[in-house]
Amino acid sequence: MFRADNLTMRLQAYGTDGLFTLLLSNIVIMVTAGLSLVLSLLYVIRIARSAPVSAMPESILVVLGVRLDNNKVNTDYQYRLDRVIGLCNEDSSHPVLVVGGNTGFSSVSEASMGVAYLVAQGISPERISVEDISQHTLENLRNIRSFMNSNGIDDFTIISNRYHLARVLVISRGLGMKPCLCAAENDFALELAKLPRLLLEAYYINWYHTGEIWSRLVRNRKSLERIS
Repeated sequence: MFRADNLTMRLQAYGTDGLFTLLLSNIVIMVTAGLSLVLSLLYVIRIARSAPVSAMPESILVVLGVRLDNNKVNTDYQYRLDRVIGLCNEDSSHPVLVVGGNTGFSSVSEASMGVAYLVAQGISPERISVEDISQHTLENLRNIRSFMNSNGIDDFTIISNRYHLARVLVISRGLGMKPCLCAAENDFALELAKLPRLLLEAYYINWYHTGEIWSRLVRNRKSLERIS
């Protein structure tokens, strides 16, 4: 059910510049008669189809959190965590970074529940690091970059659902990162039921590109520091 306080939290997380570029991205979609959104959608589908299910050897495995359902791991998050477990069982050299703060109305962080799930499935807590502050994908990736830089780590693999990987790749490149991508699901089939989720990801990518281009054009240093 829609709740006004949930919307308020979402708007606050993106800030004034983010909301302005959101409006601008909608204008771009209208001016291009939807072409910009279609191109982003095709990219989302291409990455979803082609993403591997393997990790870079000896790399740290970075699993992105998903908004919890009543403080519990949902299906999409479970797919991601199960992929981490499989990779860890295949190669004991992989450390793990679990990412995600308190989002929505959860009283616990995405990362904390992810860690609890991994440990319950036999992954040693000594292998796991945590980032439990970020609220959305852009913050996830910015904090991942800070973690990698602080620890002198170059090689890392990001695990997420297939529908989400294109946005992860676009933002990662914008932040100057070159992660290896790993899909949570074994394969991808384009189905009508998946189209709304894919369109939403395309919309987010269109928003990110619009914000990046606009910020460079007007030389908005604050906005550029946030997204690059």
